[in-house]
Amino acid sequence: MFSTYSELQDEVANWIRRDIDRIPIFIGLAESEFNRVLRLRTMETDNALSLVSGSRTVAIPDNYIEPISLRLVIPGEPQHVLTPRMPQQLDILTGTTASGRPEYWAINGANIEFPNAADQTYGLSFRMVTGFALSDATPTNWLLTHHPDLYLYGALLRAAPYLVNDARIPVWQQMYDREAAMLNGEDLSKILDRAAVRK
Repeated sequence: MFSTYSELQDEVANWIRRDIDRIPIFIGLAESEFNRVLRLRTMETDNALSLVSGSRTVAIPDNYIEPISLRLVIPGEPQHVLTPRMPQQLDILTGTTASGRPEYWAINGANIEFPNAADQTYGLSFRMVTGFALSDATPTNWLLTHHPDLYLYGALLRAAPYLVNDARIPVWQQMYDREAAMLNGEDLSKILDRAAVRK
């Protein structure tokens, strides 16, 4: 069974019976679809960030899809959950103080933005949904390890139109949809089971 980016490329080449340089593109297109439709607990990551004194922004980590929460981390104190706002709402809050401890934040482009400059350097814990993105530098991930068939069917589905093999599109689509639905449903059932235990 294939479990690395290189092995996945070889497997796709075997299925389409040709080795072409566009296979990484087919895999990347499949990952774009994964990142749009899948919402799994394993995609949630905590990222340690730093808001530097005098700054209003922090760069968003790589492979970001959407935010979950942002916490202020101060040694010796409980982590404080900061309040999310829309970027335009920060304009209303800007200037209420010249600088200070962060309380509100928004995603603005490639940055996390705050209404005022920080009065000192603060640690932050940013929980976000992280996308799948295989590469030579990142040759494997949770999805490829545990559900390689989804990667394979996703790549084959993207390859079919390029190869003018329209007859295979419904086949790959059906197999891909089934695996994606099972994966999303499996994760949902675990979440529901966990919630039932807490009651």
